[in-house]
Amino acid sequence: MCARGETAVIIKNLTRRRNRLRRNKITAFSCHTVRLSLRISCQLAHCYAKCRSLMTYLLQ
Repeated sequence: MCARGETAVIIKNLTRRRNRLRRNKITAFSCHTVRLSLRISCQLAHCYAKCRSLMTYLLQ
């Protein structure tokens, strides 16, 4: 199971990063960088599957 606090922090960071990227018109590079950093964050939070579906939703 995810630690609730970690998940909340990740979601907050994702939302902030998503808004910033949207404002700057996502480029392939920044999108790749975000995916990479999200993957690392998700593995650290021990809830990769949940984060991965969240990541897919946020970056669609």
